[in-house]
Amino acid sequence: MRTSGGCPRVRPAAFALLALATLCFALPQKRKSPPPPAIAIVEIVAHRSERLVTIDGRLRNLADRPLQGLELVLEFETTDGKVITRQRGAVEPDPLEPGEEAEFRWQMRDHARAVSFRIQAVERTGREIIVKNAGPHFID
Repeated sequence: MRTSGGCPRVRPAAFALLALATLCFALPQKRKSPPPPAIAIVEIVAHRSERLVTIDGRLRNLADRPLQGLELVLEFETTDGKVITRQRGAVEPDPLEPGEEAEFRWQMRDHARAVSFRIQAVERTGREIIVKNAGPHFID
C-alpha cells in the first residue's frame, strides 16, 4: 500500500517489531562469568640459600572432581615483571581428589634477578586449571 507521496506505509505491527529488535540488541549482553578456581594455594614460602631457591607449599583441590596428572608451572619474574624462567613439576598424589590437599617442594638454581613467581596449573590432558592465590609470591 502506498501513500500519496509514493512511499510505502509502515504497518504499526511491523514498526513495533522493528523497535523491539533494535531495543534487544541495544541492551547489554550478559557476559559469561569465568569458571571458579579448581585449586587454591593454601600456604607457600620461598627463600634463597646456597645458590638455591627453595619453595615449600600446600594446595587444595577445590573442584568437584578428581584432578588427573596435575602439574604446577612456576613462572619466575624480575622486578619489572618479566618472566626469566619457567619450571614445571607434578603434584602427588595423582589423582588429587576433591577437597584433598597436597604438599609440594621445589628446589632450583638461584636466578639472582628473580624476585617473585606466579603459579599456573595444568592437567595431563593439557587443560588449564584456574589457581586461587596464584601470586605473585615473593622470594625471601
